[in-house]
Amino acid sequence: MTASLLYGVGVPAGSITADAVGASCARLHDAMAPWRAGRQYLGFVERHTSAAEAFAADTYACLVGHLATASTCNGASSSPDIS
Repeated sequence: MTASLLYGVGVPAGSITADAVGASCARLHDAMAPWRAGRQYLGFVERHTSAAEAFAADTYACLVGHLATASTCNGASSSPDIS
């Protein structure tokens, strides 16, 4: 299994608008869509999102359940509250 990360930055300058930068980033993401893993890195997100975008669905459900019940997930030991 190979893991990779796509990160793009756009800076509106001169006659280039924030909308144009956003459209360019959207084209980049669309071009790379065949390799999308369905998750996203949340470190530099500038829009409202959910932590569910960073984890596989079963992992996220386990984490949510873990926080709610302080039980273990897949044999992992209990960890401190991260909410």
